[in-house]
Amino acid sequence: MLSDREILENLKNGNLKIENFCDECMTPNGYDVRIDECLVDDIKTFNIAKNKFFIISTIEVLEFPKNMAGQIWLRTTYARKGIMISGGLIDAGFRGNLNIFLYNAGDEILMRKNERIAQVVFFKLEKEAEKDYSKRSGHYQNQTGIIK
Repeated sequence: MLSDREILENLKNGNLKIENFCDECMTPNGYDVRIDECLVDDIKTFNIAKNKFFIISTIEVLEFPKNMAGQIWLRTTYARKGIMISGGLIDAGFRGNLNIFLYNAGDEILMRKNERIAQVVFFKLEKEAEKDYSKRSGHYQNQTGIIK
C-alpha cells in the first residue's frame, strides 16, 4: 500500500493521475474521492431513502499506470449511518470516473455533491501488468458519469 508521500510522488512524476485533485482529500495512505452525481431508481437525486440501492460517480478522474492498482473503501462516516458499499478493485491501467455502488440500510440520508464518500488506497504491483485494464476488458475505460 502506498503512503501519502508515495502517492504524491507518483502524481508529481506523472505515473499516477488524478484530475480534479484536492489536497484536502489526501489521507495518510490514500485519497478520498468526492461525489459528483447520485442515481437512485434511474433518477438523479441526492436524497437516499432507507433500503435503497444507489450509484454515485466521482468528481475525480483517475488514471492508473500498468504497475499500480487501487481499492475502494467507504468512509466510516457513512458506514456509521448504515451505508454499505460494494467496493472493489481498480485495475492497473484503468482511466475514468469511478462508479461506486452503495446501499442505504439506515435512515433516509441526504448526500451532497463534493462530499468525500470513499477512500481509494493504492497498491504497487510487484511486476507491471502484461496487459492492463484497457487491453484485458476495458469495458468501462474512460467512463464519465454514471454507467449502469
